[in-house]
Amino acid sequence: MAYRLISGVTAKISEPDREATTAETVLWRLPYPPTVNHYWRTVWKPGWPRPRILISKAGRTYRADVQSKLSAQFGAVPYCPGPLKVEIRVQFPDRRKRDLDNLLKGLLDALQQAAVYADDSQIRDLRIYDAGEIVLDGAVNVTITPLNQ
Repeated sequence: MAYRLISGVTAKISEPDREATTAETVLWRLPYPPTVNHYWRTVWKPGWPRPRILISKAGRTYRADVQSKLSAQFGAVPYCPGPLKVEIRVQFPDRRKRDLDNLLKGLLDALQQAAVYADDSQIRDLRIYDAGEIVLDGAVNVTITPLNQ
């Protein structure tokens, strides 16, 4: 397995396997995302007929952080237009009890915003697991592999 550094992003190049349509599987180490509880904010002002749900400042900051790390490599063109396998290895920032599924929305939206893929509906195989490691500020390691059609 060979590794290369592209625009400050570590990319892992693997041999094609039965699931991959190309020889390239990419691995990124990204910042720990805000949970879904911190990703959205409800705003309701007097006179509005109903509340509005917006991406919070923490969510917008996270999207910008991910985009700044990845957009130089991909530009506005989606990385892979076909179906994808996404594997997420989570390294928590501390030992508190957490729900893995609360991390997905912010992370997947940030990857879409950074043009890694055109739409998160392309993801056909999604796996998330606890790495069992505690790291300062937390991190997620994302592996994306194109799938056979």
